[in-house]
Amino acid sequence: MLLFLTVTALALQGSVADTSPFRALPLPAPNRVRGASGAPGPDYWQQRADYVIRATLDTAGSLLQGSERIHYENHSPDTLRFLWVQIEQNIFTKNSVTYALNQPPLHFAGGAVFDFTGKGFIGGITIERFRSGGRELRHTEYGTMMRVELPRPLAPRGVIDCDVAWHFPVPPYGGGRMGRIGTRLYEIGQWYPRMVVYDDVHGWNPLPYIGAGEFYLEYGDFDVTLTLPAGFLLAATGTVANPLVVWTAEQRARLATARRSSERVQIVTKAEATAHGAQRTPGAKTWHLTARNVRDFAWAASPDFRWDASAWNGVLIQTFYRPSATPWEEANRMAWFTIKHFSETWGMYPWPHATTVEGLVEGMEYPMLTFVPSIDKREDQFWVLTHEFGHEWFPMMVGSDERRYPWMDEGFNTFIDYGSAEGYFQGTAYGDTVRRELLAD
Repeated sequence: MLLFLTVTALALQGSVADTSPFRALPLPAPNRVRGASGAPGPDYWQQRADYVIRATLDTAGSLLQGSERIHYENHSPDTLRFLWVQIEQNIFTKNSVTYALNQPPLHFAGGAVFDFTGKGFIGGITIERFRSGGRELRHTEYGTMMRVELPRPLAPRGVIDCDVAWHFPVPPYGGGRMGRIGTRLYEIGQWYPRMVVYDDVHGWNPLPYIGAGEFYLEYGDFDVTLTLPAGFLLAATGTVANPLVVWTAEQRARLATARRSSERVQIVTKAEATAHGAQRTPGAKTWHLTARNVRDFAWAASPDFRWDASAWNGVLIQTFYRPSATPWEEANRMAWFTIKHFSETWGMYPWPHATTVEGLVEGMEYPMLTFVPSIDKREDQFWVLTHEFGHEWFPMMVGSDERRYPWMDEGFNTFIDYGSAEGYFQGTAYGDTVRRELLAD
């Protein structure tokens, strides 16, 4: 009996310890893939997923219709018998985990509120086809994840091309990370079916998307074609491949000036944006963009955008905002300073542009693109803007697992924000306050 009680007590202690925030992390033993420090070893590998996406936005019903080709390369030593694909728009379905959890909004300093729900919106993605080699593949949806059965095992060093078609209604409020304002502004993320990461630590990582946890994604190249109403201006991950089609001669000339300027150049002025927004331009316009070696692709579009640009060290710094967002006239300078400061402190920014868009999203980051709201208080505006750009380093460059370990990018990114804020407000009472807080921590 005594032995039983002792064993039971030890078992209970173990179960309590397993839930402790101070428990030891279950780190894998070092091997040829990863050393004891976690650094890549001689046999390190990562999977790769390249995407060719064609999508059309129908503003009449706020419906996004798309098709894509996924080119997936198995660099692992394992034979894969199925694939996992993320379909994160299903966070807004009636039976989603997020609605069941009913997570309370998070309130941040400066008044930002992050609500991970759809605020009553019911929707989700419809997969119209999922094929490979002309053959429909059996697939099963599990909330925001989808398992796809392969017709034959995918051997190490094997590749597979998948043909996918889908559509979904764009939510007015997309869990704090995307959404739209009527039919005048769209901020789009988590919009295309994309591969779940397969790594050497966990194998497949099909953790559900519930809003609070962000993303863990494979790197690859993107070739994206977006068909939008003709009067819309687009900001997006990647480089515009058809500038003669989508920009006016005057816009191209101003942009060329901005590429040589450290000061803000107005590509679309307030008066032009206001006048353009009052017009109704018939028809549609197709934008073609490409991006290399990124882990995601996002975009924003509106007929009402003002557009400012400048450059630092060959990086185009862009800000897109509505005419009513007057605090954003300084945003381009904030963005210019941020990219320069982080590059000189933490490593060079690797992509051709750094773009931020003002709108309904309270703060969100994607490769080359961030979503930031307009905030009246100048200091708070800078904090949110510099924080979201800090995510271009953590996690966009380092590729950490945000869904399992969100503290890794959020914690380090918040730390580096102090130095950025101190530098921007240097010589002011606020800058001195930031310095004291940094030293106190």
